[in-house]
Amino acid sequence: MMEYVQRELPYVRSYVLRSVYGMLRQEGIAFGEEAPGKIIAECRADGTDVSLSITAEEKAFGTELTISLRRPCDGMPKQNDTAFRNLAV
Repeated sequence: MMEYVQRELPYVRSYVLRSVYGMLRQEGIAFGEEAPGKIIAECRADGTDVSLSITAEEKAFGTELTISLRRPCDGMPKQNDTAFRNLAV
């Protein structure tokens, strides 16, 4: 089962992407763009390798931001699971 969080934000896509890029840079997380508006981020959290897919899709009234785990992270502690779910709040 793919774990993901999804939120609709009242901002244009370019502002959302700019904020995501800024946060990734600030946290020192390695990332690249797989396609326009689709970011792949790789990091290590508490000894577990984490791979995220971050997409921003423009909607009628803002942008839909989706953050998904690209591969299972069975070893991720519960505190990080909660943090993951709160990423797009």
